[in-house]
Amino acid sequence: MEEERVMLSSLTIRSLSAKEYIKKCIGKIPDNYKDNKTSEAFYWQSTRLDETPSEFFESYVTLSKNNILYDSIIADTEHMLYHVDMFDSLADVLKFDVINQASMFVNEDNLNDWRYEYSFSSEADNTRYIVIEASKTGNPFKPNQNMNTLTIFINSTNYAIERIDFTYRWTDGKRYYSHDGLEYSMTQFSGTVEYRKTEDQKYSLNYLSTDAEFVFMKNYNLVVLDQSRVVHELVMMDKHEKGEKPVVRWNEYLAGSKKLIH
Repeated sequence: MEEERVMLSSLTIRSLSAKEYIKKCIGKIPDNYKDNKTSEAFYWQSTRLDETPSEFFESYVTLSKNNILYDSIIADTEHMLYHVDMFDSLADVLKFDVINQASMFVNEDNLNDWRYEYSFSSEADNTRYIVIEASKTGNPFKPNQNMNTLTIFINSTNYAIERIDFTYRWTDGKRYYSHDGLEYSMTQFSGTVEYRKTEDQKYSLNYLSTDAEFVFMKNYNLVVLDQSRVVHELVMMDKHEKGEKPVVRWNEYLAGSKKLIH
C-alpha cells in the first residue's frame, strides 16, 4: 500500500487512505457498539403540504429489536389525499440507524459505492475527531444534480463512528402513483444519526432525524402542483424518564404541532 499523507489542521494521517480508515472503523464495530435490546425514546413526525401542516404524530416509544411499542400517542391528520407512503413510519426511518442496520456504507456491498476524502479534524470535550466526507453520484450523466453526500465524524482514539450527516438528491426521481392521475417524486432526503457512549463504554443509538421532500405532478406532466415535506425525529431517553419532551428540532416540531396546541 502506498503511503498517503493528508494534513488535517495539526494532525497528520499516514499510511491509511480515507477509505481504509473507514474500513478500520467498520472492523471495530463489534468492539465499540452494543446490541440494543430494549430502549426508550421520544418520537415525532410532521408532514407539511406547501408549508401548511397536514399530518402530525408524536409518542413515547419502546424499541425492542424489531418491535416498536407506542405510548401516550397524539395524532392529527388532514389532506390525506396528499399522503406519501414512502418513509412515513418510524420503522422506515430506523433503516438509517447505520451501525445497527449495516446500511449505507457499513457493509461490503455498498462500501465501494462511495468516494472518501479526509475533510478536517476537530476537538470537543477533550476528544479528537476525524471528519471524512463521502460522495456518490446517483446519476453519472448528471453528476452535479444527483450527488449523494455523507459527513462522517469519527472518534480517533477508538475508531468509533459517532455521527453521520447524510443527503441524497434527485432531479428526475422515480415517480409513484398517488391517486386520480396524481404522482409524486422524492427530490431530497437528508438526516443525521448519532451514537453516544454508555456507562459500559459501548456506543448505542442516541439520536436520529430525517427530512424528506416530495413534489406532486400530474401524469406525463413536469409542472409541480404541490410540495410536501416529512420530518421525523427520534431522541433516545433514559429508561422510564418521561418528563419534558427532549425535542431537538423545536421549530419544525412547533410548526407541525401548532394545530394541536391552539
